[in-house]
Amino acid sequence: MPYYKDQSSSLYFLESDADPTKYLPSDCVEITDSEAEAIRLSAILVPTFADLQEAKRNEVRAAYAVMDCDNYTAPNLVVWNGGYDSAQKLYAKYSLAKETAQISTIFYDISNIAHELTLPEALSVCVGVATNASACFDRKQELMVQIDAAATEAELNLIQW
Repeated sequence: MPYYKDQSSSLYFLESDADPTKYLPSDCVEITDSEAEAIRLSAILVPTFADLQEAKRNEVRAAYAVMDCDNYTAPNLVVWNGGYDSAQKLYAKYSLAKETAQISTIFYDISNIAHELTLPEALSVCVGVATNASACFDRKQELMVQIDAAATEAELNLIQW
């Protein structure tokens, strides 16, 4: 199959019996198979190192989005919704109970089962959920720093959640 290119190196091909003057721009010239392959390969976008870094950042962000929402299992084996948002909401509820001189508050676990907790118990759950969420965030940030410091694709490939 004959290959052709125009002055801007756009690649064309025709069936061997087709008339190029009839189907191709007037500035086309016939080229070899190897020249056509070189043009084809040059058109394939090769990601830059910055592109690879951004792809790795997105990979870490996606892993963090899943991990940040991991549930927290307390020492008594009750499982609480995890993540930064849950930590804030639980702490707000704990703070309200504390500021209004209540001796207990109700938290709902992952299965929406109510647990009446003393304020020290409620604070313990808040600290556990927040510690878990904070550890996930810190891990994400550590990986982002490693991505920024990476100098080669091989170094980037070593960075895993």
